[in-house]
Amino acid sequence: MALAWQLHRNTLLAWAAGFAMYGAVFGSFAKTASNLYTTNPQLVSLLANRSGNTGPSDSFLTLVLTIFSEIAAVYAIMATLQMQSEETEARLDSVLATAVSRLRWAKCYVLLAAVGTAIVLAAFSLPAGLTYGLSIGNVGSELPRVLVATMAYLPAIWVIAGIAVALYGLVPKFTFVSWGALLGIILLELLGNILQVNQSILNISPFTHVPKVLISGASLTPLISLVVVALALTIAGLLGFQYRNIG
Repeated sequence: MALAWQLHRNTLLAWAAGFAMYGAVFGSFAKTASNLYTTNPQLVSLLANRSGNTGPSDSFLTLVLTIFSEIAAVYAIMATLQMQSEETEARLDSVLATAVSRLRWAKCYVLLAAVGTAIVLAAFSLPAGLTYGLSIGNVGSELPRVLVATMAYLPAIWVIAGIAVALYGLVPKFTFVSWGALLGIILLELLGNILQVNQSILNISPFTHVPKVLISGASLTPLISLVVVALALTIAGLLGFQYRNIG
């Protein structure tokens, strides 16, 4: 785990710093969204499709959280597929020549990706909740609301990471499919409501199942389901890696 952390530390810190900066910017901007909401018909339509007829600030933040959670999924895939880089660059062989087992090595990277994603989301939500709370004079209420709403996206991102783990463990030549899956999900999220795509197709995206905490409240059932799917994909990938040829 120490080696995996050393290899990925700077990347994680850079992502967290970037997300923190954008969180502060969008959190402070959320209050002014009400003016744009009432004067821009296109934005009204977009927020209504994505967030329903709720307060403009909560609708705006919900849209922003969805976008940045999808960006965080890029980090999750990168962190997960660091395993493949270690293997293809022949560094894995030297590690496995020691007392470290395949499964222990892979679990370290999976854990790093899971925890790292949580850190990235927290880095966004804390300054976002703080600056939004300061702008309306209610930090004590808004900071935890934004934090919970942001972290609700974590299981969906874990599903994306789980796809990458499964592909790496079972069919490593096709790990690029995880990037294609994420791109497809993003396009589906962006165009689904505009093109009136059937809900059964929209449900393919794990982000569709994330409760929009700021506008409709929290629900644990879909989050538990997403965690189960993510675990199933990850276990399948780890078992595949345990028994396949390396190199």
